[in-house]
Amino acid sequence: MERYPQTYRGLARTIGIDIFRYCEAAGQQPDDALLARVARALGHGDAVEEDSAIEALEATVDAILEAAEKTGALDEDALAELPSELAERLRAAWAAARAEAGKGNPDS
Repeated sequence: MERYPQTYRGLARTIGIDIFRYCEAAGQQPDDALLARVARALGHGDAVEEDSAIEALEATVDAILEAAEKTGALDEDALAELPSELAERLRAAWAAARAEAGKGNPDS
């Protein structure tokens, strides 16, 4: 993934969103070193400090999920700020979590 970031960018996005999803479900903090590697594979490169890239990614996803918990729906404007594949993975994870929790229509 790190050697060929263009080829594996989609995989990196999937891994990143899965890290957040599974850590949240387990009540654990994500592995910062692993997230830094994902951030580099997503093209953040060496110019951006690893910690700030991780914090920005965490803050964005956390804010989207917190708002969704309050409103019952993902904020499409916020999702539009993410790379499209990452936004789609977040939508899929949200829908799966809602379906699993039995909270009705995952598209609401």
